[in-house]
Amino acid sequence: MIGRTLGRYRILEKLGQGGMGDVYLSEDAELGRKVALKVLPQSMRDDEIARQRFLREAKSAAALDHPFICHIHETGEADGIAFIAMERVEGETLEARLAAAPPEFAEALRIGIEIAEALEEAHRRGIVHRDLKPANVMLTTGGHVKVMDFGLAKQVQVGVESQADTLSRLTTEGSTLGTVPYMSPEQLAGKTVDTRCDLFSFGILLYEVLTGHHPFRKETPIHTATAIMSEKAPPLAEHLEQVPKELQRLVDRLLTVDPERRLQSAKEARHTLAAMVARLHVSGSRFRKPAVTAAMAAALLAVGAALWLPYRSQQLDERARASILEMERLANEARYVEAYELAAAARERLPDDPTLLRWLPEIADRLTITSDPEGASVYLQRLPSEEEESTERVLAGTTPLVDLQIPRTAFRVWLEKAGFVTLERVVSSELNRAEGRFGIDPSIVLDELLSVTEEVPEDMVRVPGGTYTLRGRLFRGMEPVMLEDFLIDRYETSNEKYRQFVRAGGYSEPSYWKKSFIEGGVELTFDEAMERFKDRSGLQGPREWSNEDFPEGKGDHPVTGISWYEASAYCAYLGNALPTIYQWEKAARAGRWTHFEGIVMPWGLMSLDTSSARRANFYGRETVPVTSHPFGVSPFGAYNMAGNVEEWALNERGAGRTAAGGSWADAPYVFQSGSARPPFDAARTIGFRCVRMAAPSDADQGTSRIEPRTMTDLEPVDDAIYRGFLSHYRYDKKDSPAELVESVDTPEWTREKLAFPGRDDDPILAYLYLPARARPPYQCINYVVSGTVFYGRTAAAEVEALLAPQIKEGRAVMAVVPRGAIEREWPGYPAIVPADQRATVEARDVIVHRVTEFRMGLDYLETRGDIDMDRISHMGFSWGAVQHALILIAVEPRIRSSILIGGGLFPSSWLPEVEAIHFVPRIPGPALVLTGKYDEEVPFEPYGRALHEWLPEPKQLQLVESGHLPPVEIRSPIISAFLDETLGPIARRVP
Repeated sequence: MIGRTLGRYRILEKLGQGGMGDVYLSEDAELGRKVALKVLPQSMRDDEIARQRFLREAKSAAALDHPFICHIHETGEADGIAFIAMERVEGETLEARLAAAPPEFAEALRIGIEIAEALEEAHRRGIVHRDLKPANVMLTTGGHVKVMDFGLAKQVQVGVESQADTLSRLTTEGSTLGTVPYMSPEQLAGKTVDTRCDLFSFGILLYEVLTGHHPFRKETPIHTATAIMSEKAPPLAEHLEQVPKELQRLVDRLLTVDPERRLQSAKEARHTLAAMVARLHVSGSRFRKPAVTAAMAAALLAVGAALWLPYRSQQLDERARASILEMERLANEARYVEAYELAAAARERLPDDPTLLRWLPEIADRLTITSDPEGASVYLQRLPSEEEESTERVLAGTTPLVDLQIPRTAFRVWLEKAGFVTLERVVSSELNRAEGRFGIDPSIVLDELLSVTEEVPEDMVRVPGGTYTLRGRLFRGMEPVMLEDFLIDRYETSNEKYRQFVRAGGYSEPSYWKKSFIEGGVELTFDEAMERFKDRSGLQGPREWSNEDFPEGKGDHPVTGISWYEASAYCAYLGNALPTIYQWEKAARAGRWTHFEGIVMPWGLMSLDTSSARRANFYGRETVPVTSHPFGVSPFGAYNMAGNVEEWALNERGAGRTAAGGSWADAPYVFQSGSARPPFDAARTIGFRCVRMAAPSDADQGTSRIEPRTMTDLEPVDDAIYRGFLSHYRYDKKDSPAELVESVDTPEWTREKLAFPGRDDDPILAYLYLPARARPPYQCINYVVSGTVFYGRTAAAEVEALLAPQIKEGRAVMAVVPRGAIEREWPGYPAIVPADQRATVEARDVIVHRVTEFRMGLDYLETRGDIDMDRISHMGFSWGAVQHALILIAVEPRIRSSILIGGGLFPSSWLPEVEAIHFVPRIPGPALVLTGKYDEEVPFEPYGRALHEWLPEPKQLQLVESGHLPPVEIRSPIISAFLDETLGPIARRVP
């Protein structure tokens, strides 16, 4: 080919060859420039399909115009030979560079940024490279990247290769469909690929550029392919020192086998790498490899000044405009941190862009922090996203810090000054924004009084006094109290700390036990009381301990299994006291509340679609260490005041004592309630913390008795009026078939995710569990979910947490996802109707709509042959055992029996067509009311009792020793016995 002319290109010398073509240095006779000319190899020139593909895919790649992509000038044919004329790139391949020596750390990051930017541009145009490898990346003499060989690229979703064909090629490096050591698992499996296959290849390449080592390469291509598809890449730390956590997370996400769980965009990779480069510029050698050269330091300064160098000012402006458009899209999806990062970068180029200026107040917060005295160092740490394990703590400045712009999200804040107690806070603007219509400024303002170190013990925090009104849902209406300044434990009392009390003889010193021991109205002697405070071995101590010691590995967990008397004695042992409910709630939420949907938690407003997993231990299996969840601290820096353990307070309530905050076994909404428990109760969900007055005071701190709620008179309507109400619940059945969205098999059950027509255009979403240990037709529990599905939990997660024993023993479960849950948004409608909006026709229609959808779930079951429609039982917990559910089981004749857990009957202001009292007396039996004696959300007195009393016979009441949700070991036998009695025995599958 040397000396030959193809079209206007004269071939000068051969530069290289590959599976898709030979590459020659050529001269463009018309333009007088040197080009790289790729021609179809001799072996493929008679293959018409290969020729067409060679030209077609090269033409699609020719549309790419980007400084980090090798530009294709022209495609054509001459003398029967197909060719591609490309930009001539002077420099060396990344493969050659790696063979000589891997780049220094900062340069490796820059190379990664530029490759990611090239992929971002290609993917934006729907082009997948499919053969990204060091040999296809050039490093120009100017040190920049040129991604080559988009001749192998394809339009997204075009073509699929069989796995057999793929495996047959694994001994051939440089094949036309990818190079084995850099192929994604889906390429190796012969599956259809999309842009995410390039991201996996980029992950391998980035790993190699950073470390000089390939993460998967083995002795043979077959073994390499097996490693790619089944092994986890070794940690970067095996080859690098001081690896940033976000870099390891990025590589791990890029190299995830499952494309659905893999990093989804090159843009995100570029942002992550660019942020690290920016920090390198600030922190110097913090993340460098051991050898740091002057040239590297100069490179760092250059990269820090501009994350990627501009080629033309116009091009950078165009990218900034594109970033602003992407920022707007992210902002509309409430992805504020990502939107802010784009906005901050675009603002450098286009500070006056109207779209940017319009969105900045939405995606950014303003933070002002003052302190007395001034000069405290302010450190910030952003709340990690779901994909991040952690984020960095950074110095933001010193107080006064005025009007600092930060991304709209939650931040941990530290104020540190020598000689003063360090203050820890969590801030966000969400509550202020929600209350904005009442004139609340969305800005975040902290004004803190610093205490000298000697004034506050390290394990306590200071809470300022003042008039305080209780805001908890079941405490509202109580008189405000004037509180003095006080100190409260930073953490719940741990097992390790309580053991000091046990070993110091705390159970044998009467002076610590200051309150009379009352049980069932009878006063016990000190010795009689101590007999009730024994561990599993019969020695004095918490009920969960043995031999005066806590379970192994639980020293830093909160102590549980102790009574109110023991908690009070421990505090007295330290010279402290249990907090009154006023002190406890002031420390937990500082009196903050909202007019709107959501719950005010210690860290601020929690909306219905937000998970509490990063903030508190709810929906858990057990306690976690007392130092957990730093992003859930209270307004004064106290940890775990929501979740983990419910905490004893001083006040009498009914015949017991008050507890507050909710536990690991509860849902987040329990935080706002509080319970009344007998003082001898020693549940494994309850613990405590202590308070101490900041200065001596005899003033009452809110020790008053909390009177139980009372029930107003309820009066159901007569039968004639009731029949009129039923007209609202008539509907036309749908004949359209259901869609099976997903089917998941486990050894215990098959879970079907279904979508079927509803009352309007929004399909009903439901989960159906079919048991593995029974034979059809199955008995079925029609489960109405609790309010947790509005607070960050899926219906499937709830069913599997609450009903697994019933499915395992052989009963099917059907659960319709109500509109407004996190899985089924209902724009314009509240998930839970506020009290001041209930007496409206619109609110009535919301209730009727949901009840009808629950009934349509039963319509669907009728279409199946594997469900026994004569053996359907309703079961509901909390939200599923109050208004909607009570109406459902009254109007639905296909339900044979009902189980109501944590339910109740309330006086309310709904329109009569959806008022529960009119329906409960007409519920056909049998019905079981299963309620915890210490239910903090729906107290048995008076709400649970009213429900049971108004239900007609036959009915049962099981009042058990628990809170809102009875533990599985209590509830499951009761439920199973009731179902056996009302539905009959299960037809078990023969092994």
